[in-house]
Amino acid sequence: MATRDAPRVADPGSHTDPVPALDLPFAGRASLAGMRCAVARHGAGLGLSGERLDAMVVIAHELAANAVVHGGGRGRLRLWSAGGAVYCQISDEGPGMPSADPPVTTPPVAFERGRGIFFVHQLADSVDIASDPTGTVVTACVGLSPRPAS
Repeated sequence: MATRDAPRVADPGSHTDPVPALDLPFAGRASLAGMRCAVARHGAGLGLSGERLDAMVVIAHELAANAVVHGGGRGRLRLWSAGGAVYCQISDEGPGMPSADPPVTTPPVAFERGRGIFFVHQLADSVDIASDPTGTVVTACVGLSPRPAS
């Protein structure tokens, strides 16, 4: 299982763990509003702006909300930049989650819940999920510039 003590995904090609610009524990739904403000402030400081910054705030919120609802009620958010991108990592100590491989490509319309990971995959440039019965670590990356159109 991925460690919850240090960021798991660094700049590709780097063999060192990045130093987070933001390392914030959170607990309960009431903590999510303050966490979103912190992500917006620090994300802007790391160079995100406009839709890219908005995407990172939504990504962080959805992942943290999942940790609160499904991952034991609390978790840790880390935010850092490397290689022209900003990374958001949420870790929790919940029971783990079913495999998200391959990623969800359509939202689960039959359920009121279950759309968060879908939205994260739509908004992020890349998403890494490590989960087992001791917890989950999700790391999402948003480039400082938009991806080129395919």
